[in-house]
Amino acid sequence: MAKKDIQLEVLHPQELQNIVAEKTRALELAETTRRTANRIVSDMAADVGAVTEGQRAAIKRIGEQIRYSPALYPWMRAYAEWLTLSCLEPPTIALRIRKARSLACSPVANNQLKLLEARHDFVTYVRELQLGPLEQAREKFQAAFPEYVEAHKEALDLARDAKDYNAVARMAEPVLDRVMPKKSEMAAAASVTVVLAPEQVKAIATYEAPAMLVEAAPAEVVSTE
Repeated sequence: MAKKDIQLEVLHPQELQNIVAEKTRALELAETTRRTANRIVSDMAADVGAVTEGQRAAIKRIGEQIRYSPALYPWMRAYAEWLTLSCLEPPTIALRIRKARSLACSPVANNQLKLLEARHDFVTYVRELQLGPLEQAREKFQAAFPEYVEAHKEALDLARDAKDYNAVARMAEPVLDRVMPKKSEMAAAASVTVVLAPEQVKAIATYEAPAMLVEAAPAEVVSTE
């Protein structure tokens, strides 16, 4: 009977140490997730009493959505819109939790809601809602302004390479006028402030112009004889 050669892969001590560390981190993460879920369930139990298995599963599902979803769920965006556009004053945590539960159609714990409100994309969406459409457009334009400058420079280089000097002039002249205007801006007219004493103000208020007397001169009689 032929013997089969058995090859054993010998790992470097550092590689073995890295594998052990990675497995340890995975176990620690799983344990942390389990403890967090249990704590959330305990918080919910303190709020609403006994938690059923269905509620426990719903709480876990909401926690996974908040922690691991790459984008905001529709109920998360609806909550951000309510928080930003419908609340004239900052709502209490109890009111926020009730609103989040109604939008998610699922139990939402206090810790989960705070975690949602701290998400980067949630904070960004709230800020966009606060800015309004015009401010959003202005902010996006300012962010893309370097690209516009680079595109203008590229078009100018292409026109120069093609020896299209009319196009070069049309692109360069507006920039020169903007950077070095031909006419300097007119200086603002100087304002003059007159300070009056209280007596002067009173005198102006009580001043009465003297009556004007108009006397008619006698008409001269011209003889025609």
